[in-house]
Amino acid sequence: MLMEQHGGDITADSEGIGKGSTFSISLPLVPMPETGVNNADSADTIPFSAKTLNIVLVEDDDDARLTMQELLRLDGHKVITAADGLEGLAAIADNSPDFALVDLSMPGLSGFELAEQLFKQHRECKLIALTGHGQHQDREKTSQAGFSGHLVKPIDTAELQSLMHQLNNE
Repeated sequence: MLMEQHGGDITADSEGIGKGSTFSISLPLVPMPETGVNNADSADTIPFSAKTLNIVLVEDDDDARLTMQELLRLDGHKVITAADGLEGLAAIADNSPDFALVDLSMPGLSGFELAEQLFKQHRECKLIALTGHGQHQDREKTSQAGFSGHLVKPIDTAELQSLMHQLNNE
């Protein structure tokens, strides 16, 4: 399932009992984007994906957090992680990020409660909800809570980049 979501596949082969098995995973290569940058000193000429953003990632699932952190770092962004809502609230307060990617369903302080506390402290940060819920009413609920964006897990990195680009230019 995960391989298929990324355009790949997995196969298994064996010559029989006691002869071992071979498992093969294939994923498509992703070409490096051409930046078209002629003058690296001019921020106006650098495409969005080449600009370093400060991002706080709040996710209680260790594997999801570490994977998303690495993907964002590979894109050239500075990423600070938090494993729960309280850590996330502190990380946002301490780092004034461009974006905070916030899981909604966390034990303790949920993503909605994090947003509420953040706005009570009059802190400005563009919040993007990360959730398994993608119905219209779910999107309305995050919008009403002050989230600037809503992404459904598993997160499509191209969709995330597009959303951050759009929000960064508002």
